[in-house]
Amino acid sequence: MKILVPVDESEYARAVVEAAGELAKRYEAQILLLHVFNERKYKMYEQMYEEMNEEVKGAIPLRTAEDFEQDATILAEGVGAGLKGKGLRAKALGRVGDPAEEIVKVAEEEKVDMIVIGSKGATNVERFLIGPTAKFVAEHAHCTVMIIKGKR
Repeated sequence: MKILVPVDESEYARAVVEAAGELAKRYEAQILLLHVFNERKYKMYEQMYEEMNEEVKGAIPLRTAEDFEQDATILAEGVGAGLKGKGLRAKALGRVGDPAEEIVKVAEEEKVDMIVIGSKGATNVERFLIGPTAKFVAEHAHCTVMIIKGKR
């Protein structure tokens, strides 16, 4: 069994990972931790970079989408760091794109059996948007979706 757990850098994400860990322990499942770097933020970064003067560009290389995917993977690894210490199988993945669409796409690509997702994100903006993200995932995923409700 495989469980996909979308994560961000919030403490709340750690609680979602903990809940997924309990399920993984019970069902001897592998956990796939996924962090998606929002494509809109990447496009803003590219635009800001293009507006820099040539001297600054020479000193600061343009970071690619692949660089951001690598950072996202590292973030996912950090959020799930305690899982392997508990004897659980965990793998981290990073993507750049629309978070809701990437979650559904990764679930299909990795043939996961369940998605465990939080009902809110790390920032005030993400808290506003994650409701629709969790809703989109629940409506479009090929598998069962468990939404972990955060404390109010």
